[in-house]
Amino acid sequence: LSASSPLKTQDPQGGVLVFCDAATTMLMPALLVHVLLLGLSTVPEEEGLPPDGDCPNVELASTCWNRQCEQAKETSTNCPVDCTVPQPLVSSYNGVTHCNEVVAVETPTSVEHLQALLRDEADAAGAAAGTADVASRRRFKPIGGLGSVSAAICTAGTAISTRALSAIRGLETVGDERAVRVEAGVEIGAINQWLSEQSPPLTLGYRTPLYAKSTVAGAIATGSHGSSPVHEASLSSSVLALQLVDHRGRLANYSRASTPPALWKALTVSAGLLGVVCVLVLKVQPDFNLAATVDTLGVSALLAAATDGHASAAHELVAGCSFGQMHWFPSAKKVVRLCAVEVSSAAELGARNTILSFSALDYGFSTVGEVTQLYQRACCDRSLAAIVEAGGSVTVAESYLAANETHAASAVVAANRHIISSEPSPEIVSVLNVDLSVAVPQQHVAEALALASTLLQEKYQASLFQVGMFLRFIKVDASSHLGFAAAGGPFAEGDVAVVFEMPVTQPIFFDADEWQSWYIKPYQELIEALIMRFGARCHLAKNVDWGFLAQREADVYGEALAEFQRAIELLDPERAFQNDFSTLLGLH
Repeated sequence: LSASSPLKTQDPQGGVLVFCDAATTMLMPALLVHVLLLGLSTVPEEEGLPPDGDCPNVELASTCWNRQCEQAKETSTNCPVDCTVPQPLVSSYNGVTHCNEVVAVETPTSVEHLQALLRDEADAAGAAAGTADVASRRRFKPIGGLGSVSAAICTAGTAISTRALSAIRGLETVGDERAVRVEAGVEIGAINQWLSEQSPPLTLGYRTPLYAKSTVAGAIATGSHGSSPVHEASLSSSVLALQLVDHRGRLANYSRASTPPALWKALTVSAGLLGVVCVLVLKVQPDFNLAATVDTLGVSALLAAATDGHASAAHELVAGCSFGQMHWFPSAKKVVRLCAVEVSSAAELGARNTILSFSALDYGFSTVGEVTQLYQRACCDRSLAAIVEAGGSVTVAESYLAANETHAASAVVAANRHIISSEPSPEIVSVLNVDLSVAVPQQHVAEALALASTLLQEKYQASLFQVGMFLRFIKVDASSHLGFAAAGGPFAEGDVAVVFEMPVTQPIFFDADEWQSWYIKPYQELIEALIMRFGARCHLAKNVDWGFLAQREADVYGEALAEFQRAIELLDPERAFQNDFSTLLGLH
């Protein structure tokens, strides 16, 4: 388990003996040592051998991504995220995506300030151009908490941050619906907390996204969601009204009741391509508690044929859950299931979902740097990756839920917001990953699971050693054009699509292209196959360029993309809010 591949020898019983030097053994959590001692099934030769030579940048992995250029070992070549000069004005929360063409960032403190900024930018650009060529000089992009890792956050112009538009304006009634009016930059967790303090308590419910720090406008614009096999889980389906400031600083009001449906579906999940959404009115519901349990199943339960009329074994495994999601660990051949049902009993003190707040200690290490070094080695060695995944599957199962401020609860009762979403730990930024996330239509889920098993395990012996593959559930609705579980094509309204989400480690391979290509190949091949074979769609805030190029080639949006293009013609005729991401989607 050194920087190079471990020394292995076949034992007569079919296991693999792995010899570790003393220094490396000290770095390994006891849990992984136990996995070694228990023995592993033979790891067959995977398709495509890794590049020659030792695993690159293992030492570098302990510091790269800490936002400080360690000049003794880091350079703009081997760690550009820390050492690029000047640093970009806009980058994703974890530094994966750099927006190098952003020329300025403006942070309006009110809607009126936002309008003035866009009007001033227009006047300044016009004065500088002195011609009708103003559009070529004016580019804007609304940004929020920068939780997106896709190119959706970038522009070759001015980024408009909504973080200071952070007021919760109050409750109101829209038709027969209770609703909350919020500004664009309020975090999802803050909205649910405020709603819980009202009398009677309220909530966004099952539409609440997992990442509690997402800003509300950004979460809606990118199609963020919760997970439920029975309830609406797309956050866009909660939008009843919104205010939008256009490229000339003009404020317009839109509502689900009065806006033409085709335009409304463009305004909800807009990817920030139609203007700056500054205020939203969201449907809320009475607050409720959830009784959540975590258990571990063998992978055969997930890959088996469905019974009792269920669309797939995955659907069957969460059939009794009001909220449900699973983590599939393909190398360990395990599935960790979180299932929650509504209850009338009181919430336990400190009870919550902690999937986004694991620390180095949860993995048996004292520092994040030790974790990232192990992950770097695992990215180079699929046998080691399988060992790390085996330990990770146990860590997730044992540490998923917390009560009384400690991990290690297999069952808790908590407020729904503390089960459906999770507060991220600062360490999550340091253990870097890229989310590859697509929604698969209900009727293709069983085939998609079989394909994933074939590619990841039989063909490549590839692991998902952070938290496995998330399997989440979204009822297909007609609230948007670009939501990745929006009705249209193979996605039938009322069906339950399944999200296949792979948080894959981003290794420090910036100066090792051959290693990066070898490492990412299994995951890229799977995502592209799900898109091309089954019409799966990419989450707009996640994924990398090749995923969006594949879905553009597969024409996964069909007529919905043409409807969104018509909304651009109407609301952004000067293309002030268009960017390279627009092109990736197939817009112009």
